[in-house]
Amino acid sequence: MNRTTVRSVILAAHPELIEPIQNRFPTDAAGEEAFSCALELYLRTIPNLNVSLDGWRMLRVVRETSASLRAVGIIYVLPTGELPLEVELSREPGSTCYWLRIGTSDARWESLSDSKRWTAVYLYASGDREEGWTWSEPISGSLADA
Repeated sequence: MNRTTVRSVILAAHPELIEPIQNRFPTDAAGEEAFSCALELYLRTIPNLNVSLDGWRMLRVVRETSASLRAVGIIYVLPTGELPLEVELSREPGSTCYWLRIGTSDARWESLSDSKRWTAVYLYASGDREEGWTWSEPISGSLADA
């Protein structure tokens, strides 16, 4: 049985980034902040993403098992600005399957104040509210393990 979890793959996905993450998070290189940073870097490697990501404003891991992970948050998308992002990752032998979608910067999203955006995404991640924005078409595929 394969004991490689999604989290462990994300934290080790880029061997060249392990040291910078350990330097940035010296007391907890496997903690939530380090994972958040590693997840962003991992998402940047998706070949058909076609956007530039530049840091999470907020990230919430909604569901996590040894074989899958679902997270929702607000991420900086260049040059658009802060947008919601939902990602699901699952393990296959030798690879990680991904499915994600990014909110669009449309009138629905732009009409929300900063605090209402944060609250809306938080409640959506909790399952307590439907989204108050429009999603892009889902992007899916798989990435081979490094």
